[in-house]
Amino acid sequence: MKNILVHSTARAAVALAIVFGGLTTFTHAADIGTANLQLPVAVVANKQKVIGAVLARPVLAKGDVLTTVTGVNQFTTTLMSTDLTVASFVPVSTAIAGWTGDWNLAPASDNHYIVEFTSGPNTGLIKRVTRFAALATPSTTSCVVTVDGNLPTIDAGTRFVVRKDHTLASLFGDQTSSSASGITTANSAGSSDQFGVFDSAGKIVRFFLRSTGVASTSGWKDIAARDGVNRNFIRVSMGTGVLMNPITTKNIYLNGEYRGARSKITVSAVNSFLANPYPVAVTLDNSRLADYVTRSSSAGSADEVRFMVNGKFVNYFSLSGKVWKLSTARDGASQGTIQIPAGEGFAFKKVGAAGLTRDIAWAPQYLTE
Repeated sequence: MKNILVHSTARAAVALAIVFGGLTTFTHAADIGTANLQLPVAVVANKQKVIGAVLARPVLAKGDVLTTVTGVNQFTTTLMSTDLTVASFVPVSTAIAGWTGDWNLAPASDNHYIVEFTSGPNTGLIKRVTRFAALATPSTTSCVVTVDGNLPTIDAGTRFVVRKDHTLASLFGDQTSSSASGITTANSAGSSDQFGVFDSAGKIVRFFLRSTGVASTSGWKDIAARDGVNRNFIRVSMGTGVLMNPITTKNIYLNGEYRGARSKITVSAVNSFLANPYPVAVTLDNSRLADYVTRSSSAGSADEVRFMVNGKFVNYFSLSGKVWKLSTARDGASQGTIQIPAGEGFAFKKVGAAGLTRDIAWAPQYLTE
């Protein structure tokens, strides 16, 4: 597996940085080799496609885990950045003024945070932060970090970075900056690219970037309420994605930091979008997702990955022996050669109780080798 993914992703990252305008110099986010990229994704008019949040926003702070933890949703740490304090990080949890529904569909700011562990056996693990709480000792920069879902064993001394998580605006731009992503904006939803996210009930809600030339009426809007509140800060977590319905055929561009490590995220919703983390295409078999999904002899008892084909989802699941099958043909041929292109993804349906979380990881990649 290392021969398939390690060197191909490293070469592809360098090639993409050179060809598509990203920085060719490598930075270093703690222990993970990184490169700033602009990743092109080809889209076809009226052909829906899952677009992934696979390139990260900048590192805001770095830290070390103070005490080993296992199976809990908190850890203690000292933030190492001298220009930032715990007070700098207050995750948003309220809606923008004028919105009375689920605040997640109209957050008041883009203060969504993630931690990414950058050393140890869980390198590449990303967790959404729900709270930073300051400690009186050992210093004012020490805190307890609370995350979404329990942690595996994280040893004392494990290093991590803090970033802002993605939003619709950070991924594709807002009313002042959409040109970098290449998406189509307009005054109406029918003349714009549309982007769908799952709400808490598993329904896809669609948005577009309204461009009117007037700041007070422009911004991300619900396609059914173009004069409604601004939705710029709807979260699109690292490793997940959105369902795009393009109005024209073109390339769009994902911009950000490619991290040369395994991608591992916590899936808490029953329905979500997951994205290929590599700058190259990968097959289901080579992704090694079957190591982490719930497998079964029948689709009804397994997690499903769902690829958009000609306007509808085609569903696959993994047998107990890690063989991918069509959900409608468990005795049919293996589907492990199905490819997930760079910058794209699929819908994911988690089996089991809605409250159970699932850590989903992809095969390791090491950009620095």
